[in-house]
Amino acid sequence: AGVSDPTGAMYIRILEAEGKVEFTRQVGLSKMFQLKK
Repeated sequence: AGVSDPTGAMYIRILEAEGKVEFTRQVGLSKMFQLKK
């Protein structure tokens, strides 16, 4: 939702596939805050 960067989506998918969901959540939240600015 609101993600127009396919590279970022793929990066998140790779992290989730590697089992780094917690890390992905933190990065995702920080990215969302930056996009909302």
